[in-house]
Order: sequence, then C-alpha cells, then structure tokens
Amino acid sequence: MKKNIKIAGGIGVLLVVGVICVFLLGTPANNTNPPIDENKFTPDISIDQIDWNVGTGTIYGENYVIFEITNNSQYVITGFKLTFTEKAGISKSDKDAFYADIQKSQGFDDAWMQEFIESREELSQPISMYVNINETIEVGEVTDNVKCYYFGGWTSKNVIYPDLFVPDVATIKYEKDGVVNTLYYNFAAKTYDLETTN
Repeated sequence: MKKNIKIAGGIGVLLVVGVICVFLLGTPANNTNPPIDENKFTPDISIDQIDWNVGTGTIYGENYVIFEITNNSQYVITGFKLTFTEKAGISKSDKDAFYADIQKSQGFDDAWMQEFIESREELSQPISMYVNINETIEVGEVTDNVKCYYFGGWTSKNVIYPDLFVPDVATIKYEKDGVVNTLYYNFAAKTYDLETTN
C-alpha cells in the first residue's frame, strides 16, 4: 500500500512540474519569431553599392597607390573618404620596410623617424592610409587614378604598400530632399551611422 502511495505521489509531483514548465515556457508558436527592432537603420546607400579597388598605378611617370570607385547607388555622391588601418599579422620586416620608404620619400632624418615610430608604438597606433575624393561622383560614374596617402597626408609616391592595410571607415556624403547627409560605415563592426545637415 505504501508503495502505491509513493508512486501516485511521484506521478502527482511530475504532473505539477510539467504544468509549471508549460506555463513558464508558453507555446512554441509564441517563441518562434524574434522581436522586431523598430529602430533598425536602413541606409540610403549601402556599402555594397560602392564598388572600389585599391592597387598601384603610374601618374605622370611616378608610381602611386591608387584608388578606383564606382557609384552604383541611386544618389549623387558629393564626397567620399575611405580610411585604412593596419592589417592584423603583418611582419616586423614588412613594417620596417614601409617606414624606411616613408622616411626616404619624406626626407626625414634618422633621429626624427625613430622618434616618430617609437611614439606611435608607445600609443599602440597602427600604420594607416586613406583616400579622399572631394568631387562629385555621379550615379554610375567611375572615378579612377585617385592617389592614396599615408598617415595624415604623406604621399604614396614610390611607397607602394597597399597589402599592409584593410578598410576601416568609409565616409559618404550625398544630398537627399535638400538635406546634406554624411553616412559612415565601419567595416569591422559592419555598422552605419548618419549625420544630417539642413
């Protein structure tokens, strides 16, 4: 008799636990769809609508790191900037060769260049490159042979190291309905930010 009571009691406990679980979990139909993010931002120009390429080329007999862009969006681009940062895992020898060519290109003496390198290393600042286009790029237009620069504006003339860099942030300016828009795309985070000016 005691055995039967224990079994019945055990079944009762299991039934109560089961009911609580069903109550807490709800029905599967209520949990299949994720919540809708009403604040999700959809840019007017996606980064996929901007075809770009970095390579090397000759301008007036000198070799440069050059940039090419095609505007495949529906908007006229009034300004475009793309910054590049140091690629992960580049070797010390590659970085030393880059700095040596920068020094030669800019005419820096050894002491100044060494101090520059050490100050950047102390602050964990990566090497960098950028391209800046301050002219209109029409819908469907290709803009090519645009020179790239290192750091704050040092020429890439005969300092050809495009493989040391990866894209960092794209800045795209365009006008829509009389409003000037500045769209930022962060390549690492894959996120957009928008600033508007009336």
